Amino acid sequence: MTVTALALIVALLAAGIVVTYFAYDEQTDRVEELEQRDRKIESDHVSIGAAFAQQSKELEDAVKAARGAYSSGFSAGRKAERIPSAFSPLARYVGRDFLVPMRVARPLRGRKFAIQRQPHAYSIRWSGLAFFASSRDTLATWTRQAWPGTQQTVRVAGRRVIRYVGPNGVVHVWHQRGRTYAAVSFRGTERWARLFIATLR
Repeated sequence: MTVTALALIVALLAAGIVVTYFAYDEQTDRVEELEQRDRKIESDHVSIGAAFAQQSKELEDAVKAARGAYSSGFSAGRKAERIPSAFSPLARYVGRDFLVPMRVARPLRGRKFAIQRQPHAYSIRWSGLAFFASSRDTLATWTRQAWPGTQQTVRVAGRRVIRYVGPNGVVHVWHQRGRTYAAVSFRGTERWARLFIATLR
């Protein structure tokens, strides 16, 4: 075998190796590209799945909230319909989670009264009794007016209320569902206050 033939064989082998190398390299690049695409697709699927789960939960929460609001609004509407006509100006407070009188207490029937309304509160005043409902007042707003030694916790119409004597008379005050209520009675009308508190729903 001549040197030329040997050189030709070596050149052909080298060329084959180079071609194989480039072909392998190109295939490796394609494999890596396909693997990257596959990883991206998997990542996208995970992201889409997570987003779908989040949206499903948000939709479920929104539906629950809507049902709750509807139920609450429906109940409030039914309750507002049952308010005695004498207290009908208080109907709008039902939807704001205020307690309102659902009947006229016996000793107050036929007695003149005045209702004052504000966005955050209302009051009803008779001669001898006043009732206050507020979303801003606290128990301390009222109890700091108590004369020493007169404050005690009592039950009135199933509610635990604070009773005390102060400069305005006998006060029954309590806090319920973010609202503070106070009934102030004077000139021997404490019984009226207790009977009125029993009408609140």
